[in-house]
Amino acid sequence: MTRGRQYFRGGAVGTLVRNGDFLSTVVEGSDIESYRVTVRFSDGGIADAKYTCPREFDGSCKHIVAVLQKAGEPNADIVERPAIAEQLAGLDKTQLIALIGGRLEVDDSFAAWLDAELAASLEPAALRQSPDSRRRNLVDPGHVRGQAKALMRGRYRKRYWDDIRSSGSEDELQRLVEKAVPFLEAGDGPNALRVLTSVAGAFVDGWLEDAYASDETMHLLYDEIGRIMAEAVLLSDLGADERDGLAVEVEGWHQRLFDYGVDDSFTVTILALETGWGQPELQAVLAGKAHRWQSPGCDDQEELRLTAIRLRVFDGQGRTDEHLRLSDAAAAHTDHATMLVKLGRVAEAMS
Repeated sequence: MTRGRQYFRGGAVGTLVRNGDFLSTVVEGSDIESYRVTVRFSDGGIADAKYTCPREFDGSCKHIVAVLQKAGEPNADIVERPAIAEQLAGLDKTQLIALIGGRLEVDDSFAAWLDAELAASLEPAALRQSPDSRRRNLVDPGHVRGQAKALMRGRYRKRYWDDIRSSGSEDELQRLVEKAVPFLEAGDGPNALRVLTSVAGAFVDGWLEDAYASDETMHLLYDEIGRIMAEAVLLSDLGADERDGLAVEVEGWHQRLFDYGVDDSFTVTILALETGWGQPELQAVLAGKAHRWQSPGCDDQEELRLTAIRLRVFDGQGRTDEHLRLSDAAAAHTDHATMLVKLGRVAEAMS
């Protein structure tokens, strides 16, 4: 806090510009480099803040403190401009293409980001394609993998004394993982897998090479990738060779992470690859010929997670009868009752 006030009093904070809920400026650093600071406001308070300096301690960056000090001054000189989204909405197609093209010429990182966004985008027309057509229009994973690697390089920057610490936004990593979600919602497992395998491989490599000892939150994202990937597996009609090849790759990630203390990153994905939909006991339940289900020889917790994913698949595909049979047989009471309510069978749900 003290150093932030010193920066403010020393005139290090540049002109404040407010675009809607965002306040941004440049702050002169202690050396030649200047740092960009952006603060987002919501409901009368600060929602979050982003900055380009490598923070050296826990708490608020001194540059953010300096910006807020200046913004909080009586009669603070703040340039008010419309939100960026509003300004973009006022441009026609030609102007927008020219604007993006100009940035692409000078910013390689923006070009890589845009490539990844376009490579993993699901156009509305793709939602209407048949499964066979979607499989013939597979996502090119190269750009997605490149963006994942770039994010990891930015996340694990070295300070000048060669110590490595986590930096950058968790949201950026999360958004890249979630590029697979529209494919899942469209029932397109193969394309979701191509996005997820590209991201997962780059994330695992980057974490193990640079920051396994210092980044204490990344393992949570591996668990989420594993869960989403298991759903993509269940939505994909993988051949035996495809399934075996993917299993080897995923088990490799899992073992490498396990060796560094991450115990259950991709276990549910591995279970989905091993069991799929083909177990005779499961098929009997789904056909209404059996009324109790527990996957033989499986860890109870992982089987519960996989059952929940199977139910998500049935729900998304409108396969309500199979959903009800499996949720009942697996004693997934909340899922079973929720589906009954969705079907208007409230009395059964209550009972």
